[in-house]
Amino acid sequence: MGLPLPKPKALLADKGYDGHRFRESLLIRGILPIIPPRSNRKVPEHPDYHGADIIIIDDAMKAEDIVSEARRAELDRFYSGTLLTRLNSKKNGIIISIQQRLGEDDLPGKLIATGAEHLCLPSYNDMEHVYDIGLGRIYRRGVSELLRPGNESMDVLNQLRRDMGPREFATQYLQLPSALEGNVIRTDAFHRFRLRDFPRSRFSKIVQSWDVACSEGTNGDYSVCLTFGYLAGKWYLIEVIREHLGFPLLCDRAKAQHRLWKPDMVLIEDATFGQQLGQEMRHRGEFWPKMIRPLADKVTRMVGQLTLIVEGDILIPDEAPWLGTFMNELRSFPSGRHDDQVDALAQFLDWSKWQGRWARAEYHPETGRKLYIERPDKPRRR
Repeated sequence: MGLPLPKPKALLADKGYDGHRFRESLLIRGILPIIPPRSNRKVPEHPDYHGADIIIIDDAMKAEDIVSEARRAELDRFYSGTLLTRLNSKKNGIIISIQQRLGEDDLPGKLIATGAEHLCLPSYNDMEHVYDIGLGRIYRRGVSELLRPGNESMDVLNQLRRDMGPREFATQYLQLPSALEGNVIRTDAFHRFRLRDFPRSRFSKIVQSWDVACSEGTNGDYSVCLTFGYLAGKWYLIEVIREHLGFPLLCDRAKAQHRLWKPDMVLIEDATFGQQLGQEMRHRGEFWPKMIRPLADKVTRMVGQLTLIVEGDILIPDEAPWLGTFMNELRSFPSGRHDDQVDALAQFLDWSKWQGRWARAEYHPETGRKLYIERPDKPRRR
C-alpha cells in the first residue's frame, strides 16, 4: 500500500475500506483507522471519531432525497448538531462541502445563505464570472466558456441536456437548483446591455417598483426595489435592492433610493406594509407613490407579462453584483424559496404595458409643460 509523505496520523475512509487486514496494516504503521463498519460485519468495529481541523463533506444528500422534507431536516440536524461540534477549533476549523445543487432548500443553499464562501464551477454559464485564484490573481470566465472543452463540448452538453432533461442537467452540470432557462420565466430570452454604458442621464424616464415586507430576520421575506430606465421604447433594469428591513429602516431606504435616482414614478404594492410605506412617504412629503393592487395569483400575474421579455422590451445587464441572485430567483419561480423580486418585476411589467404614451412624453425642465404629445392616427370620416 503506497502512502503519501509525510506519514499521516490517521486515515479517514468510508465503509467500503472496512476490512480486518486493511485495518491491521494501518495499525502496524502507526496509523489510526477511522472507518465506519460494514453492516454485515460479524464483530462490528467501533471507530474512534476524533475531532478534526478540516472536515470534508462529499455528496451529503442523494438527488432523490431532495423531495423528502424529513431527509432534508435530518441532514440539517446532523450538520448543526453533530458535525459542527467535531471541529477541534470552532474558530479556526474548516468545513468543506462538495455537492451538486439539488434545490433551493438544500444544504449548500443554506450554507451560502449564512455567508459561507462559495466556489461554483458549472460546465458553462449565462453570465461572466470573476474567480480569485490566489496571490492577487483573478481569472475572468466569459459567458458560455466551457469548463472542460476537451471532454465535454457544447454539442455533448446539449445532447446530455436532451437525454437527462433540463431539471437534472441544471443540477448536475450547471449547479443550479432549477433549469437554466427557468421553470416559468424564460430567463434566456432576456436581451442584455452593458450597465456602465448607461448612466442615469441617458434615460428619459426612471421608474421604481417596490415589493414590501417588514422582516429583519434572515428567514423572512425580502423588501425589493427594482429601478428601471426608459430609452427608445425599451426598459432597462439598472439596479436591484433586496434586503431584510424593519419598517423604520424600510422608510429610510425608500427615501434614500428616491433621492439617489430621482424617479418619475414609484410603484408600491397596495398590500398591508406597502400601504403603510406609501402613507409614510406621503406624510413625510418625500414622494407620492402609485399604489398597485394585485388582481390575480403570482403565477398568473407573471405569465401574463412574459411576452414583454421575449420581444426584447425588457433588458437586463450582462454583469452586475445583484444579477446572480436575481436570475436564480426568476429561474426557480414558482417553486423557489423566495419570489419577492419576481413580484416586483411582474408589478412593473403589468404597469408598463399601458404606459407607452407616458413614457415617450417629454417635459420642459423649467415650465413642466409637455414637449411631445403623441396623437395616434385616426381614419378620416367621409
